[in-house]
Amino acid sequence: MDALPFRLYGHRELARVEEQVLAATSRWLESWSGADGTLQVSATPAQLADVVSSAWLTAGEGQPALRADSGLYGFFSQLCFGAEKSRAALAASELAQPVLQAAMESWAAALTQAEQASAYSTEQAGEALAAIYTATGALWLEVRSGSQRLSALVSAACAAKMLPRPAPGPELAPLSLRELRLEGEVALEVYAAATGFTVQEAGTIRPGDVIRLDQRIGDAFELRLKDGSVVGRVEYGVSRARLAVRVAR
Repeated sequence: MDALPFRLYGHRELARVEEQVLAATSRWLESWSGADGTLQVSATPAQLADVVSSAWLTAGEGQPALRADSGLYGFFSQLCFGAEKSRAALAASELAQPVLQAAMESWAAALTQAEQASAYSTEQAGEALAAIYTATGALWLEVRSGSQRLSALVSAACAAKMLPRPAPGPELAPLSLRELRLEGEVALEVYAAATGFTVQEAGTIRPGDVIRLDQRIGDAFELRLKDGSVVGRVEYGVSRARLAVRVAR
């Protein structure tokens, strides 16, 4: 049985990611550009159809994947050189190319809170990207400065670094099935961690919205009886084309 990635987001958490990306990009601009202007950031769940229709610059799974379009080169050339330059012009310049590469690495390091980022040396088609960029929880980032736009993908693990970690729940005492009455049947429920919404946010939920639970990727779900007693922990997956759970402990 294959384990399924599981990470969803509420509106407030997407807003939190946008705030963190905006702050990181603003700090990066202080070092790399004297350009004035207002930055705008949006974060939305990555859609497979959008990802596979584009080419991407990658530098390892710990860093954002950068959409390799005219917006990418226009964004960095405008902010670093004060003028929008084409990809061909940048590639032909012995001075511009290393500066552009260093700027990309520096922005990625600021975003991921890393001391140093790897070089963006590989361009890949969308369908060849690592699964972390299309799995549930990956985010599509848009950073705009004036008319310039930078598009990037971040994994769920990278996005998690921009969010406060939920407080751990109380440790529950184990319950043995041997303590239960053996006659009759019992119903078992798989319990996913809850998430909080304001009344206003709950009233705006629509089909297609993505809701993130307060549960990290890889954490097991609780297997409970009807009365709430925990009898084990399980992981979601697929078995014979049906949704299933695997007992973890």
